[in-house]
Amino acid sequence: MFSLYPFVLRETLRLLHMDNKNAKADFLKNTEELYKTLINHIVPKTLLTRVNISIEEDCVNFGSFTVQSVGLSKLLEHCESCFLIAVTLGAEIDKLISRTQIEDMSDAVVLDALASSLADIICDKSEARAVESLSEKEFLTMRFSPGYGDVPLDASEGILDTLNAKKKMGVGLTKSFMLIPIKSVTAFIGISNRKEKRGISCDVCAISNQCLYRKRGDFCGIHNK
Repeated sequence: MFSLYPFVLRETLRLLHMDNKNAKADFLKNTEELYKTLINHIVPKTLLTRVNISIEEDCVNFGSFTVQSVGLSKLLEHCESCFLIAVTLGAEIDKLISRTQIEDMSDAVVLDALASSLADIICDKSEARAVESLSEKEFLTMRFSPGYGDVPLDASEGILDTLNAKKKMGVGLTKSFMLIPIKSVTAFIGISNRKEKRGISCDVCAISNQCLYRKRGDFCGIHNK
């Protein structure tokens, strides 16, 4: 897992609005120590399944549930199936971050960013393995999670239920549709009949006029996956 650290660090610094040029040596050393602590507490689990889909106007039907979304319908317009994915770092990370918030809030902020980065990279690795199951005429879209664009947060419920994630990996939802454990991810990955752009432009994002990243001259990160 430690071989992932350079990638986790790069993404963590981006989340903290930093880079290697303005990060001081003592900060980087402390961040590496926090990463080692993180690794000792994670229990990573991944679930992924392929389902058939159909689209009618702006509604995507995944068989056992539907999602009303302009952005997701557009993403999957050339797809007849897609992958549903769920990833978690486990409940111990929630406890670790909560405990660190009491002890040192600065460390807690860095630890939270490290955990978010690691969860996303584990998604990347799972996605890479999924590619191996595709035929030569099948291509993946970008990964798209509930909460991106106009995809409602409650779309996670359909993903988790389809994957039986509560029983298999202990991931559920709060009443406000936030994932628990906190450092968990759900997402859709379309399986297209043509090569797709593996990212999204701010120009076509449904919430670009509200995006906090764009207002500060940054990107959300999904534009270059």
